[in-house]
Amino acid sequence: MANSNNITPAQLNLLLKMAGKQLNVDPNTLRQQLENGDLSSVNANISTQMQQQINDVLSNPQKLQQIVSQTDLQQLLKNMR
Repeated sequence: MANSNNITPAQLNLLLKMAGKQLNVDPNTLRQQLENGDLSSVNANISTQMQQQINDVLSNPQKLQQIVSQTDLQQLLKNMR
């Protein structure tokens, strides 16, 4: 049985695409930086408060899944496909 707390690769790619667009960073570059724990692209373009919120979400898989499963986000992801 699949774990409902996992984000699918398609969801992750769409989130990276959205984030990259907002941050003016190539999604593949953003992915690589995040995988390496390098948030310099993210941190360069956002406030300290937003940085803390991102860190909180990234460190809590349940919060991340909750965000991904929100109806509005699901619709946005469908529209981006």
